[in-house]
Amino acid sequence: MDSLVDAIRLGNAICVTDGSYKNDMGTAAFAIYPALHPDAEVFTSVNHTPGFPSDLNAYRAELGGLYGSIATGNLLAASYHLPSGSITLDCDCLSTIHNILKPTDPPPKTASYDLLMGIRQLFRDTTQTWHFRHVAGHQDAHQAYASLDRWEQINVISPNWTAISWSKLQSNNISELH
Repeated sequence: MDSLVDAIRLGNAICVTDGSYKNDMGTAAFAIYPALHPDAEVFTSVNHTPGFPSDLNAYRAELGGLYGSIATGNLLAASYHLPSGSITLDCDCLSTIHNILKPTDPPPKTASYDLLMGIRQLFRDTTQTWHFRHVAGHQDAHQAYASLDRWEQINVISPNWTAISWSKLQSNNISELH
């Protein structure tokens, strides 16, 4: 964990998130890396996207991943008493990045208003600087994995974490909660 905390402090940390929606449920997975190096220590987590089935969609699942990523980054900063630092967050859903970075709060009737405002509150509470990077998803469908840059490679493997999350949700019968 020390290398990850040092990377946040030095501004070298990266985070990759991926949301997924199916069967009226949303989930997301994210990983925080201290560097782009393939052998870097990685902190991974998954979450279940909150909401009623009528609220859930792929966009909301992606927001859930951003929320979890930023909350975890803030928790690490608070736990390790980091007065400043920086994390670059990679997301393959450009509309989520645009919507959370708008200069004004969204109207209350905006889709996923609760998550958007939750993310905005996390930004107000953070001591870290967050940078965002869009990386198109599923690039390995168009070119060889080895020819992708490290950001693209990490984005390609992130759906594997989401698949693990789906497996856990299904084994715990989370769908019965809806």
